Amino acid sequence: MGELANVVKIVSIILFVAIFAGIIARFLGQNLPWHRAKTERTTRIQRVKTYLKSFRARIGSQKTLRLVCFVFVLILATRLSILLFGYLGYVLRNNELPGIVASSRIIWERWDSSHYLWLAENWYTNAGEERLFIVFFPLYPLLIRLFRFVFPDYFLAGLMVSMVSLIVACTYLYKLVQLDYSITVARKCVKWVLIFPYTFFLSLVFTESLFLALSVLCFYAMRQKRWVIAGIFGLLASLTRNFGFFLLIPFSIEYLQAVELFGHVRKRTYQEIKKTFGQFLTGFGLIVLGIFLYLFLNRVVTGNWFCFLTYLREHWHQGFGFFAENIKNQVIMVLTWKPVNRVALWIPQLFVLLLSLICLMGSLWQMRLSYVAYMFTLLFISFSATWLLSAPRYTTTMFPLYIFLAQLSQRKILDEILTFFSLTMLCLYVLAYTWGMYVM
Repeated sequence: MGELANVVKIVSIILFVAIFAGIIARFLGQNLPWHRAKTERTTRIQRVKTYLKSFRARIGSQKTLRLVCFVFVLILATRLSILLFGYLGYVLRNNELPGIVASSRIIWERWDSSHYLWLAENWYTNAGEERLFIVFFPLYPLLIRLFRFVFPDYFLAGLMVSMVSLIVACTYLYKLVQLDYSITVARKCVKWVLIFPYTFFLSLVFTESLFLALSVLCFYAMRQKRWVIAGIFGLLASLTRNFGFFLLIPFSIEYLQAVELFGHVRKRTYQEIKKTFGQFLTGFGLIVLGIFLYLFLNRVVTGNWFCFLTYLREHWHQGFGFFAENIKNQVIMVLTWKPVNRVALWIPQLFVLLLSLICLMGSLWQMRLSYVAYMFTLLFISFSATWLLSAPRYTTTMFPLYIFLAQLSQRKILDEILTFFSLTMLCLYVLAYTWGMYVM
């Protein structure tokens, strides 16, 4: 048992280091002078392709309303199916027949949901057990409070925030993917968002759908070279999840590639850089401002800028550790815990790790560099947590994974196999969640 865990630890180190080295090698290869000299002849062709892509994007923007309606219908159909399936599972489990609407909060409000709803209703405090809720970021409960003016119940308001966020996320993910891929891939990408085994978290009272929407909007603005707008969405993402801060990495990569910084420095043509550098610094600063505002919230409520770290360590046993050691511990959990907890909690964690690593290795030289770097960063940070319990839920926000699955499933046989497997796992984990198992 210990030997197997050690082997997994060593393999994970090798894979993470290899992927990181590949990202650095690709970045240097695309930006340093020797690459510029070799690709000088293709610059005009690339510019023509970029223009054609932007032209298609402008034409596509005229069809945004139709796209939103298409996405809305898909989301409504899949979310109602999930809610109905969960309700029937609850009925079978508990041998009772409550009303669908009346029982929805009993069935679906679990884990962090209740904390966000409490924050929406009462805001942060430094007294009692609720003082611990400072570890949760403020934007999502704030939006629930705003939606409460329209909807009569905080739980319903939270569901609406997640639903609207999911519609925005799918709409702009479609538009983002269409900048580089075919319409078929864009549609399949939305499909995978909606049938991924843990997609039900995107429509419940959790931050995942909001963070996915804001991060996709941030990337879309980057691709349009609207650096200040991207910074605003990055700021909002940083007020939603701690992962929002790491949007700085793809933000910087996209800027360096967009302005061809190294090429201009080599040629000593600084005018092009000066035109956009101020916008870049503003956007960069806005993303940093998001995490600063959260730290300031800690200072105002508790008197300590970093109080959330203390509560995470003392109450949730959560810290930042060596990722390979944490993965080793996950393997030990799979081998030693009760079967029901292995299936509900630990096996899915290792599964999404394996799937993400396959995605990164398969996309390292194919997918856009900023997407690969972003996903690698989120995966690394997630598995550096010393007591990781929600890796599958976190994975739902890694949109490059959906692009990888969309490309992989272009072959009909693979599409059918992957779709069947994903829907089966979705049904299984919806039932496990509604039955109160450790699906979090």
